Amino acid sequence: MTAGAQTDSLRIDSLLRTLPEVMIMGERPMVKAERGKLVFDLPRLMRDKGVDNAYDALKELPGVTEQGNSLQLAGRPVTIIIDGKVSTMTPEQLTQLLRTIPATRIKDAEVMYAAPAHYQVRGQVINLNLSRDTTHDVLQGQVSVGTMHEHDARFKQQASFFAQRGRWSIDGMYGHHHGRSYSESHDQSLHLQSDGTVYDIRSHTIVPRRLHEHNYRLEVDYASMLSLAYTGSHNTRHNASTTEGDITSLAGSDDRTTMHNLQLNYKSSFGLKAVADYTWFHARGTSSVNSVLPSGPLCYDAESSQRINRLKVFASMQHEWAGEWGLNYGASYSRASDHSFQHINLAGMNAEAHQHESIVNIYGGFSKGWGKRFSLDITLAAELFKNNVFSEWAWFPTFNCSFMPSEHHLLQLSMFSDRRYPDYWAVASGHSFTDGGYGEVFGNPALRPLKRYQTQLVYLLKSKYQFSLWFEHLSDYFIQTAYLRQDRLVMEYRYVNFDFRQTVGLMAYAPWQITNWWQTNTSLYLLWNREKDSDYYDLPFDRSVFNAMLNWRNRFTITSWLTANVTLFARTRANQGLFNLPASANLTVDLIGQFFNKRLTVKVTADDLLRKSSISPVMRYKTQNYKMGFTGYRYFGITATYNIGGYKERQHQRVDTSRFKN
Repeated sequence: MTAGAQTDSLRIDSLLRTLPEVMIMGERPMVKAERGKLVFDLPRLMRDKGVDNAYDALKELPGVTEQGNSLQLAGRPVTIIIDGKVSTMTPEQLTQLLRTIPATRIKDAEVMYAAPAHYQVRGQVINLNLSRDTTHDVLQGQVSVGTMHEHDARFKQQASFFAQRGRWSIDGMYGHHHGRSYSESHDQSLHLQSDGTVYDIRSHTIVPRRLHEHNYRLEVDYASMLSLAYTGSHNTRHNASTTEGDITSLAGSDDRTTMHNLQLNYKSSFGLKAVADYTWFHARGTSSVNSVLPSGPLCYDAESSQRINRLKVFASMQHEWAGEWGLNYGASYSRASDHSFQHINLAGMNAEAHQHESIVNIYGGFSKGWGKRFSLDITLAAELFKNNVFSEWAWFPTFNCSFMPSEHHLLQLSMFSDRRYPDYWAVASGHSFTDGGYGEVFGNPALRPLKRYQTQLVYLLKSKYQFSLWFEHLSDYFIQTAYLRQDRLVMEYRYVNFDFRQTVGLMAYAPWQITNWWQTNTSLYLLWNREKDSDYYDLPFDRSVFNAMLNWRNRFTITSWLTANVTLFARTRANQGLFNLPASANLTVDLIGQFFNKRLTVKVTADDLLRKSSISPVMRYKTQNYKMGFTGYRYFGITATYNIGGYKERQHQRVDTSRFKN
């Protein structure tokens, strides 16, 4: 765990931020079932919609929505892979890369609500397949520039190229994102102490930031059989926060992260796949705080570092036999080491961590098809996870069954189990400060991975209307929680394991062609959530809530070269831990123009026009009385993208640093 970050992300990165779903357009069938997956004709779904990149194209799939700057499927996280190759990139890097992939490069998309084990990814997965033209040599490119303005302005520039000669190809990408951002929050706590005294603590914090982000990638491929890819990033961020009220504070921090990744892929003609992946990551930062708290002054300087080395190797084999039988099996091994430290000029605050973890996974499974009507896919994986304090074997079965009684009706039943591991910094020892020192962020070396069990039934009617019913149980579910200590004036932030979290969900989606210039689709979600923790400090709880979400997307064709998209999202109140999350809404308008035979695409975006997407979580539970409010700002942006030579770039993978320091 690091000591430097003085931003809101230290204390709100676990707050609920879920979104819903999207679906199909057109009257002809656009989906078919294949052994545990639904294959969508994505080029037809995005036809005449002004979609110019892979990221926006994926939002046209049934059940896909945007959550911040990442995609979700059926309101839950989804892993995006390309051409069957698992990415090792962060969600932010993957998003940026998908935006550089021209939509013309897409062949189709495979949606899996329970991915078979040979994908080496459990849970919901979308596999984006790209078309390849090997009949002639190619040299193509794409450049894009844009600016975004909320409270302050940010800018982005990115370029991609693809060259092909014979069976060899090379492609690369560089992206630069820089500028300023700004956040503002208002906090109030009625802080009860063990002697009965209640302190009314109110504060107002503003955090201006400067950032520079560089992302780059280069891949060499031979005949889609052997490829070597390098992915790198270098990011800097400078924060300065000012707090006024019952807490006065001046704080600043400088953070730098560097990542290098090498990935070697091999795919044979007889079903063998092998992958070797190595990642080196280093985050370092300095910070200083000068605060006056109700409990007294706090001044310190801090230095922190996290250095991670991770290696993963994977091999799998697939056999296809007569009678539509299939067999797959394989194994993977990964090992990661995390060397971190924090140095603070306060007594007892220095800490160093040397963590090691290894994961061994072995799986096997089979598939069977009976024509177009029925298919079955079953796999079973055994996995050993071991780190400094925890070691356990676990079994992960996956089941997919698809039934199509006629071309207008498709049913798919899927079940899977999974294990999610906490971020490396979340299990590190030591702690740091936030909120001018009123908040203390602790690591939890005893934090356990959560186990997920999910069952889902999907019904597609006429390849247009989608209905989904699912149940999810998360054992040892973990989030970062806030707790007002009664022995001293401190708000404690720590990742903890709950007994479980359960969700029952129902989703209905329907598209309509109102006129020849107005297309619309609606997704409605009804959810029941329950969270229980029998040993949460001195406050055991068992809380449940019903809530609903609506996603209404509209596309207006103004001229042959100009379209407008209007999206409304709304959600009723929800719970997370001891927090009550109020209702929220978001209205987004996109104006898309295509010029010069669709080589140039200009997109103007206005987001959060209602200023209702930022919520103010409230905790009113026994001794816990706390409210934090965040000020939201309308977002305006413009992006221009130009394709050179009819650019048809290949898709790439992103390095998974989701468990690293952000």
